[in-house]
Amino acid sequence: MIKVGCITGTGFYNLTGFELLQTQIVKTPFGDAEVEIGTLHGKEVCVITRHGKTHAIAPSDINYRANLYALHMLGVNVVLATSVCGTIDTTRNLGDLIMMNQILNFSHGRVDTFYPLNGKLAHVDVTYPYCKDLKKIISEEANKMGINIVDGGVYCCFSGPRFETKAEIEMAKILGGTQVGHTNYPE
Repeated sequence: MIKVGCITGTGFYNLTGFELLQTQIVKTPFGDAEVEIGTLHGKEVCVITRHGKTHAIAPSDINYRANLYALHMLGVNVVLATSVCGTIDTTRNLGDLIMMNQILNFSHGRVDTFYPLNGKLAHVDVTYPYCKDLKKIISEEANKMGINIVDGGVYCCFSGPRFETKAEIEMAKILGGTQVGHTNYPE
């Protein structure tokens, strides 16, 4: 059975059609995470607002591990995450919906793995950081609804919350980056 979790960011504090049933503080090995549990179009959905409801948590202070582990503890097996970001690719327009393919990480100081966990160390393969099967489903459903989604972005994650310098943007562009933001990695 598919159970969906949503991690929302800037500007997505209320999902249209989401009916809140309860807010739960989930205690994880990485700290507490606040999760809203409710329904969206008749399906149970768990929602985390990564910056908090008042947009007060800076990108470098988000407890990414607690958020994801809380969803895991609640039985979520599909996570959809929104990231409002800037574009480096001048062929994109304001408001375009883009599904990322790859990540270039320029952030620093963030813990980016669950390991070691329970006395075990593991190396995580992130060759393809986004689920191809889920992206296909989203593309097909969006197409049925007449929603255009661009497939093929390279997300450049910087620490934030300051915006990037012109030189940083040029560097990211040279390396193949198409979008720039502060939160999509290490989620």
